[in-house]
This record gives sequence, C-alpha cells and structure tokens, in this order.
Amino acid sequence: QIELKRIQREVGITFVHVTHDQEEAMTMADTIAVMNQGRIEQQGGATDLYERPATEFVANFLGDCNLVDGKLAGRTGGVAEFVTHDGAHLRVPEDRIDPSLNGGTVRVGVRPEKLTLVPAGVDVPSGANALKGRVEIASFLGTAIQYVVHTTGGEEFTAVEQNRLGTEPDSIGPGRDVTIAWDPAHSILVAKETADA
Repeated sequence: QIELKRIQREVGITFVHVTHDQEEAMTMADTIAVMNQGRIEQQGGATDLYERPATEFVANFLGDCNLVDGKLAGRTGGVAEFVTHDGAHLRVPEDRIDPSLNGGTVRVGVRPEKLTLVPAGVDVPSGANALKGRVEIASFLGTAIQYVVHTTGGEEFTAVEQNRLGTEPDSIGPGRDVTIAWDPAHSILVAKETADA
C-alpha cells in the first residue's frame, strides 16, 4: 500500500481505487467515497470520515462504533445535551449536529479507542460523558486490552485501551462494575437508521 502511494506521487496522476478494505482505503486515498446500495453516503478525507461520520452506516463501516439511542434535549454554549433512552445525559459538540437532525431519534457514538474504563467507586474525569456498565469480557491482545461492557441501558460497548502499563486484563475483569467515560469532543452524532436503510 505504501509503495503504491509512493508510485502515485512520483507519477503524479490520479488513481481511482475501488476496495472493500476500509484500512486500505484510509491508508491510500486522499479522498474516500463511502457507497451504500449504489449511492455515496459520504465523501472526504480519512480523518474526517472516521472522526465525523455523517450516517450510522459510515460510522460502522469505517471501524467499530459504539452507539446509544436517544433524543437531543437542548443546546447551550456550543454544546448539545443528549438524553439516552434510559435517561443518561451525554454532551456532544454542537458543530457535530447536522441541522436535519431536528427532534428525531438520534444515536450518539464513540469509537472504542476513545473510551476509558473507570472502576466503580472511582471518580470519572470532570466534564466527561459517562455510562455505567459491567465488564463481560476482557481480552489481552498484546498491544492493547479489549473490553466488552454491557451498559445499564442494554447496549454492548467495546473499549480498547493501550497496554501502556503491562496490566493484566483481570485488573478490570469480567463481572466488574465500571463507568465508561469519554471526552464529549470525541462524540459522534448520527440519525438512527431504519432497518431498511
């Protein structure tokens, strides 16, 4: 992939690359068009599509995305408040909200690598979004530990934490109550898609 990108730059011509491999697309393309059933869902640079997907399809197509249902409750000072189906309050930067999402059911998402698991009884960082849950699975992957957490609202969230300290996955292992926390700036907001979409 890197060699092809180098050749493209040396030759100086436009390449059109069609692939189903998301990582390949993000590595090689300057501009990506994500298609769904023959139409473009969103196009742009890899970072923009990954960090600010416009639709639920794009959010899930380019990597894993944890999503929770709810409604927008209000907007103040550049931040929107989102209330989940089970009453949790989350914050989303107002610039992440498409104007067409006015009053309908929406989904707030966050990528697994943006999450921090905070053991029960420990304070969550000030200003962080937070959902309570219980760890179901902790898998040691070498460079990271992957957790599957069932939230009190019924969602299954995946969290990936880098193995910086060499900690065993049992330190926050299965059966442990935790709070899933993340910086509101990392929140994604998309319209809830119907089963037909």
